[in-house]
Order: sequence, then C-alpha cells, then structure tokens
Amino acid sequence: MKKLLHNQSGVSIIELLVALGIFSIFIAMAVSGFVQAVSGQKLILLLMEANDSASLALEQMSREIRTAEPGQIETGAGSIKIEGPTGTVTYALSGGVIERNGYPVTTDNSNITIARFETDRVPFGSGNERVLVFITTEVRYKDLDPIQTNLQTSITPRIYYGN
Repeated sequence: MKKLLHNQSGVSIIELLVALGIFSIFIAMAVSGFVQAVSGQKLILLLMEANDSASLALEQMSREIRTAEPGQIETGAGSIKIEGPTGTVTYALSGGVIERNGYPVTTDNSNITIARFETDRVPFGSGNERVLVFITTEVRYKDLDPIQTNLQTSITPRIYYGN
C-alpha cells in the first residue's frame, strides 16, 4: 500500500528565489566595498611612493648643500648648482623627474611638477647663505582630480665663515 504524504515540509521555489536574491544583494555590496578599499589602497600607495621619492631627493640634495663651500651655490629656474668637495653637482627638474647631473633621482611615478630653489642670507649675520627648496609632486589616479603634495625645506651649509 502506498501512503500519500500531505504534510511534507520544504522550501518552495518562490522562497528559494527570494533568499537567493537577498543573498546576491549582500554579496554585491560586499564586493563593491572590497573594490573601493583596494582602489583607495592603490591611491595611498601612489601618494606614499611620490612623497618618499621626493623626500629622498631632498635628503640627497641637503647632504650636498651642507658640505658646499659658502658662495658656491647657484640657483636658477628649476635647477641648483653646488660646488662641493667632490666636485660640481647640478640638480634640475626634467620631464617630471629631478635629475642629478643628468641622472634621475626621483622615480617616474613621482611626477614632480614644481622644483624651485632659492638662496638668501641666513639671519643674524653669519655670512652663510640658506638654500630654500620647494618641491610639488602630483599624483593622478583614474578619474580623480590630481592630488598635489608640497614639500619644502631650508638648508644651510655647515661650514661657517663669519663676517
């Protein structure tokens, strides 16, 4: 004899489709959040790389300026020439990269848009000149507006020649 089961428990196809739709919405939201987080991480890494590259260039320039003889530093539009114990060194902005004697010091990803060098006399009559360095890096990412970072420092040669 066959018994017919009238009280079978289970899930109807409609309930299954509703649950699948809700699950799909949650998955889409999670994936969207993950993609945004990865995109933000990439932008932060680009900014850090540009800043690190420009900072390292500033540090290298600072070491050479500090060892220069007073009066042996010439600044121009986007360049600086330093006469030091190891010879003549020139830093210049070329195609978004700072170069030292024609060789790049910063990475291509840095995209230096401004490199300005100025000299002035150090206050209080020490006789030394102070070099002011201004560098602006620009990072472009996807369809965002360019993000600029400004770095500046002042450097004084360590050799003292008083008046």
